[in-house]
Amino acid sequence: SVVIPAGQTVLLDVSPPRLYLVLVQGSLIFDRLDLALDASYIFVTGALQDRERATIVGMTSFGKGSMQTVVPLRGGRDGALRLTTARYYTPAGRTIQATGIAPDIAIAPRRVAEEEIESVNTYAEAALRNALENENGAEREELQNELSHTEMPPEDWDASEDYQLHRGIEILNAMMSREQAQLQ
Repeated sequence: SVVIPAGQTVLLDVSPPRLYLVLVQGSLIFDRLDLALDASYIFVTGALQDRERATIVGMTSFGKGSMQTVVPLRGGRDGALRLTTARYYTPAGRTIQATGIAPDIAIAPRRVAEEEIESVNTYAEAALRNALENENGAEREELQNELSHTEMPPEDWDASEDYQLHRGIEILNAMMSREQAQLQ
């Protein structure tokens, strides 16, 4: 493990560019509640996407782009006040608040039948009561629209297998083969 002293920035230059692939599970709810991914993972994903250093595969992320601080009132006897104390931005200045990180290649974790699309729920920051809006006015794409241009597993796909991971590995192998061909 590497320890980086506070206040220092480390820049890693990895060549060749775009040879990395990041899988984003997203916030599609089917049979269980898939909560938002860890914020650091999402912001690394956004940074890699901003710098065109990775291909992002999966579904749009949750869209939490702010941090709250809870301030107890009179030692907690009178409740607490929750204040938004920070907003997160990717290196290019993008905010993901209410919109999330959209993948470069949209791939669903499971097949969604046409007649099922209207009833599929999404768990996203923008859908929460009193959620902050995106300060640039950007809005999250409706799930039904997102699914219309999202690759789905084949109808006979074994549901116990991770389709997004399977396709991610295929895409990464294709990228590596293309990179090797260009070097020859």
